[in-house]
Amino acid sequence: MKRILLITAITGLLSASPVQAQGDARRGEEAFRQCLACHSLEPELHLTGPSLIGIVGRPAGKTPDFKRYSTALANADFVWSRETLDRWLEDPEKLVPGTTMRIRPVTDAGMRQDVIAFLENYELPESADKNESGMPDLKQAPPG
Repeated sequence: MKRILLITAITGLLSASPVQAQGDARRGEEAFRQCLACHSLEPELHLTGPSLIGIVGRPAGKTPDFKRYSTALANADFVWSRETLDRWLEDPEKLVPGTTMRIRPVTDAGMRQDVIAFLENYELPESADKNESGMPDLKQAPPG
């Protein structure tokens, strides 16, 4: 019996890939579509919320050209990482009491990891046409 349990445990460890543990960016892209109502992935294109391109590694509440941060988030003292994004998606108010960001909590840990993987790996399409500022025009970008 102990041998069967050991074999089962080893098989489970071997079949769990690091990609699964870190999320699936393709699934995350699909889940992220809900966020597009308030956030873009285009540099300097802020909507109700700031652009989220390059969010991983960026200080929270400090995007210079976005002026609508709540006082609580503007005063936050942390950098967006996998861990802080996970906690934010799970419950923004718990991570930053007083934030004005209102989302339905993402209770599925796997879905949170998928969205984070998407944000971590997102790059502007090279084929996106450039606008007058030299930035890609995502409205002209091909699907996907």
